[in-house]
Amino acid sequence: AKPSEDASALTPSVAKQVTLKRLQTLLSERFALSIKRTPKTSMGYTLTVAKSGAKMTIAAESGSPLISQNGRWSIKAERVPMSLLAKFLGYRLHVEVVDDTGLRGGFDFELQWKPESLQDQNDPDYFDPAVIEQLGLKLNRQRIETDSYLIEHASTPTEN
Repeated sequence: AKPSEDASALTPSVAKQVTLKRLQTLLSERFALSIKRTPKTSMGYTLTVAKSGAKMTIAAESGSPLISQNGRWSIKAERVPMSLLAKFLGYRLHVEVVDDTGLRGGFDFELQWKPESLQDQNDPDYFDPAVIEQLGLKLNRQRIETDSYLIEHASTPTEN
């Protein structure tokens, strides 16, 4: 897709690519922004289907995904793809989590976990049993390929 195309007439994934390309061009032109992307390997987790099989409900309706916090250690998810669940778990665990479930589409589910103390609230040992029992998924610790970004140059923006 060309950046000059009307994003409203494109599929959502192509529209997102067009929008990101436009933003990249804007930042490059207005701020002389130069960014270097470097692949790196770090410890993280892959999210896979547990031996018991996935226990989530396939979303019956279409629409935007939604994850809402129901108390300190409980979430309710509607129409959530596994890639978004992996990002949520990564945010909670403070490490990269990559979706390797092979499950496509959105899912509805609830997830509840209870750490023994506040220090343990982001410990995967408290997430993994809940994720296995309630969702039929598993967190597997392993080296993950991620990208690191370095801003090489940025200037004061040009005038309109």
